[in-house]
Amino acid sequence: MMRRGKCLVFIMFIIMLVPCLATATDHQPLPGERLSLTCAGCHGTAGAAPGNMIPIIGGQLAGYTAKVLKGFAEDSRPGTVMLNLAKGYTVEEQQQIAEYFAAQPWVNTTNTYDIPRDDNLTRSCRGCHGKNGEGLGNFPRIGGQHPEYLLQALQEYQQGTRKDSMMLLVKGMDDVTLKALADNFAAMK
Repeated sequence: MMRRGKCLVFIMFIIMLVPCLATATDHQPLPGERLSLTCAGCHGTAGAAPGNMIPIIGGQLAGYTAKVLKGFAEDSRPGTVMLNLAKGYTVEEQQQIAEYFAAQPWVNTTNTYDIPRDDNLTRSCRGCHGKNGEGLGNFPRIGGQHPEYLLQALQEYQQGTRKDSMMLLVKGMDDVTLKALADNFAAMK
C-alpha cells in the first residue's frame, strides 16, 4: 500500500511538471529567426561571426542589414554566396532577417589591439558611423568589427567595386592609411 501511495504521488508530480516544462521550452521565435538560420553557417550563431573575413551582423543596425540584403538581391553589391542567398528572400523576409539580427547582441571582434586611438584619422567617418563606430541610421556599426573585413570593404570602396558616394573619402588613401583606419575601428569596443 505504501509503495502504491508513493507511485501515485510520483505520477501526480509528473503530471503537474509536464505543463511547466512545456511552458519553459515553448520558444516563440522572432519573425526572421527561422529565416536567419541559413546565415549561421557563415556568420555564426546570432550573427557573431567567427571568421575574420565575414562580418559580424548580430547587433548590426536593421536598416543597414536590409539595405545590404537588397543590394545583394539586386546584384548591386559585390559578393559570392550572398548574391544567391539574398535572392531567395522577399523584401519583407529580408527586413525580418535584418530586424532579427539587430535584436541580437553585438559581439566585438576577438582581435586585440594595443594601438592608440587616432581621432584625427576617424573624424571624417563620424557623421555616418558615429563617434565610436556605433553606426547611425542606415550606416553600419563598424566599431568592433573584424579589421580584415573592414580593410577589404575599404579597399572595395576605394576600387569602386562597392559603391557609395560617401566612400569617396577613401579614394586618395594609401594602403597603410586604410589599414590604420580599419584597425582603429576594430579596436573600438
